[in-house]
Amino acid sequence: MKPILVLTIREHGCEDDIYVFSNRDVNLIPVVKEWCIENDMELNIPDDLQPDDFMDWFRSLDHQYIFIDIHHKQLLDE
Repeated sequence: MKPILVLTIREHGCEDDIYVFSNRDVNLIPVVKEWCIENDMELNIPDDLQPDDFMDWFRSLDHQYIFIDIHHKQLLDE
Protein backbone atom coordinates (compact mmCIF):
# COMPACT_ATOMS: atom_id res chain seq x y z
CA MET A 1 0.00 0.00 0.00
CA LYS A 2 1.19 3.48 -0.85
CA PRO A 3 0.35 6.46 1.41
CA ILE A 4 -1.20 9.43 -0.40
CA LEU A 5 -2.72 12.77 0.55
CA VAL A 6 -6.01 13.89 -1.01
CA LEU A 7 -6.77 17.62 -0.99
CA THR A 8 -10.32 18.79 -1.71
CA ILE A 9 -11.08 22.44 -2.42
CA ARG A 10 -14.36 23.95 -3.55
CA GLU A 11 -16.19 27.20 -3.68
CA HIS A 12 -19.56 27.08 -1.91
CA GLY A 13 -22.14 25.59 -4.25
CA CYS A 14 -19.59 24.36 -6.81
CA GLU A 15 -18.01 21.01 -7.62
CA ASP A 16 -14.95 19.72 -5.76
CA ASP A 17 -11.47 20.18 -7.15
CA ILE A 18 -9.47 17.18 -5.99
CA TYR A 19 -5.68 16.96 -5.87
CA VAL A 20 -3.84 13.74 -5.08
CA PHE A 21 -0.24 13.77 -3.84
CA SER A 22 2.07 10.82 -3.41
CA ASN A 23 3.83 12.71 -0.61
CA ARG A 24 1.84 13.26 2.58
CA ASP A 25 4.22 16.06 3.60
CA VAL A 26 3.38 18.28 0.64
CA ASN A 27 3.19 22.03 1.20
CA LEU A 28 -0.48 22.82 0.50
CA ILE A 29 -0.12 26.59 0.69
CA PRO A 30 1.09 27.14 -2.92
CA VAL A 31 -1.61 24.78 -4.23
CA VAL A 32 -4.34 26.64 -2.34
CA LYS A 33 -2.97 30.04 -3.41
CA GLU A 34 -2.95 28.94 -7.07
CA TRP A 35 -6.50 27.55 -6.74
CA CYS A 36 -7.65 30.90 -5.31
CA ILE A 37 -6.08 32.79 -8.23
CA GLU A 38 -7.63 30.43 -10.80
CA ASN A 39 -11.07 30.69 -9.16
CA ASP A 40 -10.95 34.42 -8.41
CA MET A 41 -11.25 33.78 -4.67
CA GLU A 42 -9.48 35.72 -1.93
CA LEU A 43 -7.89 33.94 1.01
CA ASN A 44 -5.35 36.04 2.88
CA ILE A 45 -2.83 33.41 3.92
CA PRO A 46 -0.19 34.91 6.22
CA ASP A 47 3.30 34.97 4.67
CA ASP A 48 4.87 33.49 7.80
CA LEU A 49 2.40 30.58 8.07
CA GLN A 50 4.20 27.25 8.25
CA PRO A 51 2.93 24.44 5.99
CA ASP A 52 2.25 22.14 8.96
CA ASP A 53 0.01 24.80 10.49
CA PHE A 54 -2.07 25.55 7.38
CA MET A 55 -5.09 23.34 8.10
CA ASP A 56 -5.31 24.48 11.74
CA TRP A 57 -5.15 28.09 10.55
CA PHE A 58 -7.82 27.50 7.90
CA ARG A 59 -10.15 25.71 10.32
CA SER A 60 -9.86 28.64 12.73
CA LEU A 61 -11.39 30.96 10.11
CA ASP A 62 -15.09 31.59 9.86
CA HIS A 63 -14.92 31.13 6.10
CA GLN A 64 -18.18 30.25 4.41
CA TYR A 65 -17.15 30.53 0.76
CA ILE A 66 -14.26 28.08 0.46
CA PHE A 67 -14.17 24.48 1.67
CA ILE A 68 -10.75 22.84 2.11
CA ASP A 69 -10.16 19.38 3.52
CA ILE A 70 -7.40 16.80 3.48
CA HIS A 71 -7.46 13.05 3.85
CA HIS A 72 -4.62 10.62 4.35
CA LYS A 73 -5.34 7.46 2.38
CA GLN A 74 -3.64 4.25 1.37
CA LEU A 75 -3.43 3.47 -2.33
CA LEU A 76 -3.62 -0.24 -2.99
CA ASP A 77 -0.75 -1.78 -4.90
CA GLU A 78 -1.58 -3.26 -8.29
